[in-house]
Amino acid sequence: MIPLRIPFALLLAAGLCTVGVTPLAAQAISALRAHDVDQPIEWEADRSELLGREDTALFIGHVKVTQGTLVLRADRLYVFYKLLPESRDPEVERLDATGHVVIESPSESVTADWGVYDIVNRIITLGGVVRLRRGETELAGKRLEIDLRNGVTKLDANGVGGEAGRVRGRFAVPKKESGTTPGEKEGGGK
Repeated sequence: MIPLRIPFALLLAAGLCTVGVTPLAAQAISALRAHDVDQPIEWEADRSELLGREDTALFIGHVKVTQGTLVLRADRLYVFYKLLPESRDPEVERLDATGHVVIESPSESVTADWGVYDIVNRIITLGGVVRLRRGETELAGKRLEIDLRNGVTKLDANGVGGEAGRVRGRFAVPKKESGTTPGEKEGGGK
C-alpha cells in the first residue's frame, strides 16, 4: 500500500469536523521539521541507573528530556549510547520511553503509551493509544511517526501486530464573523 500524503493545511482548509480516515492517510508537516538533533540533550528524573551493559542507562520517575524546543516526558526512559575513545562524553543514539509518554513542541503535543526517539535516523515513533494535538485540532491512532528531517507526520491505525483500525480526528473550523453567512465577508461581498 502506498501511503497517501495529505498536507495538514489542506485538511484544515477542508473544514472537517469529525473524520475517520484509512490507515496511513492522515499525514501532516510537523513543527519539528528540521529539528536540530545535534543540540545537547538535558534530562532529569527521580532516579538513574547505569545498567550492566556499558552503553545503557535507565531513568525512572517523572523523567523529562529537553533538546532545544523538543520536550519528552515519561515514567521510564532507557538511553542507549556509545562511548567514543576520543571523547569522555557519551554519544546518545536512541531513547526508549514507556509510561505516560508525552512529546511537546511549541505548536503540538503528542501523548502515547511508548515512544522511541531514534536520534541517528532522526525519527520519533510513538505507539499504543496515540493522540496528537495542534491547537484545537486532534488526531488519534495507534502508531505515530515524526520524521525530523522533513517534518512529515504519519499516523497509522494499525497496531504493531497488524490489527485493523481507523485513524480518527477532529479539526477546528474558523469562527464565522457575526452576521455573515459561510463564505461571505462583512459588508456583503464574497
